[in-house]
Amino acid sequence: MQLHQRTKRSQQANIAKPLVFAKSASYRTRGKINAGAVPLLWNFIRFCKISLADQKSHLWNLHHRELVAAAETIGTLTSKSIELAKILQKRKVNIACVQETRWAGSKARNADGYKLWYSGVVRGKNGVGILVDRDLRESVVEVRRVNDRLMFIKLVVGECTLTVISAYAPQAGLDEEVKRRFWEGLDEIVRSIPPTERLFIGEDFNGHIGSAAGSYGEVHGGFGLGVRNGGGTSLLDFAKAFELVIANSTFPKREEHLVTFQSSAVKTQIDYLLLRRCDRGLCKDCKVIPGETLATQHRLLVMDNGIRMERKKGMFVDDRGLDGEL
Repeated sequence: MQLHQRTKRSQQANIAKPLVFAKSASYRTRGKINAGAVPLLWNFIRFCKISLADQKSHLWNLHHRELVAAAETIGTLTSKSIELAKILQKRKVNIACVQETRWAGSKARNADGYKLWYSGVVRGKNGVGILVDRDLRESVVEVRRVNDRLMFIKLVVGECTLTVISAYAPQAGLDEEVKRRFWEGLDEIVRSIPPTERLFIGEDFNGHIGSAAGSYGEVHGGFGLGVRNGGGTSLLDFAKAFELVIANSTFPKREEHLVTFQSSAVKTQIDYLLLRRCDRGLCKDCKVIPGETLATQHRLLVMDNGIRMERKKGMFVDDRGLDGEL
């Protein structure tokens, strides 16, 4: 009896961790996969992206100043980051890209078990950040903050080096020069990443890729939402140029799992998660979780990926020239 219990506990120890990150619809619908069918050298990393503030330039109304004041009140660094961390824990998210943080500074802090790195210039405007959970935070070996719309981190996880970019594209009504600088900055980051490294981008692109792939079948999976616009075409051209795929267009979903932004008058898809086309097989599921209410208009978008989990040690490099903990 004791031998049986020890054997049972040993089996549970071996299978529990790989399963904890694999609560995706793809595994439920593909069916009868038991614990023993999951390779023990693999684990699942759940990525997500969310915009924290609700107002958009194309949706602002006469209450603009009131909206900004409200965003600053509920968007304080301490309260917002802890509230977000609790949602990420609940949804078992390992790495989160956040936009519209509206926090000034280039800093890092602990947030209820997560490590948060963020980049902002002016309080109450733009801002991006990346959160990493306690299982992976020690795997972060580099942080680079470009501006209040672009930043990335690099992790060494098992046999893989991962680069995660958090990006916030300019809204439709902004100056063309602002848009040009953004896309040039993003292009430069992606070009600098060796092709051997895994690449994940979580972004508020402020564009609609549309429901159909059209001539972009290699990057658009055919399961988008709405009608394509200029911003969506820019995103598709970018993905095509760098051989990326838009993960939340590759799985057939109900509308509620596609809508990333919803107001009283609008339901649309403007937030996206991207990865290299050659790594498409790593992505097991990608969908919106509509029930979380950290931001009343933006929805939490999650993506599950299979990654080998044999950790390597490396020196931490911060964009301020500091080694070690921030």
